[in-house]
Amino acid sequence: MEVAEVTRLHNVERQYGQLQRDAEKQQVRLTQRDTKIRRLEHALKTSDQKVEAAASEQAGRTHAVRQQLAVANSEVAELKRNWTARSAAEDTTGQETGQLREQLATLTGRYNDLAAKYRDLATSAERAANERKQLQGLVRQWDAMCVRLYKATGGRPRKESDKKILATWRQFRKAVRL
Repeated sequence: MEVAEVTRLHNVERQYGQLQRDAEKQQVRLTQRDTKIRRLEHALKTSDQKVEAAASEQAGRTHAVRQQLAVANSEVAELKRNWTARSAAEDTTGQETGQLREQLATLTGRYNDLAAKYRDLATSAERAANERKQLQGLVRQWDAMCVRLYKATGGRPRKESDKKILATWRQFRKAVRL
């Protein structure tokens, strides 16, 4: 009877040791996952801030260039009207004609510069939109990891870091209404 009890006790101890090792492995996996989630959250916040700043800056530059382009267009149109309004009967000296041609050349150059700036800004806006699309993949991955954390903890994590992650995730989902 004693030998059977000792054998049973050894089996229980062995099972207990195995369960402890399994629990430690799970704890390591959870810690690694938490670290990865925190890194992704930080990357997401940083990316969002960069994208918002770039988009805001881009919008401001685009608006300024559009205004400059409109001013240049109106100046060119005014010069063209003035140029064609003069009749052949008017006494126009060579100096006035030269000045008008200079002004037209200057304004045309300004217009071309502004048009080039506008094209550059449009290209930058396109790049910012592409970057935002790429960040959406990161957001989806982070969301999927948070769903896994939520399911793994039954929505009630014990660790403070998990609670913060899920709180951020809930705010995110509420903001985008997923």
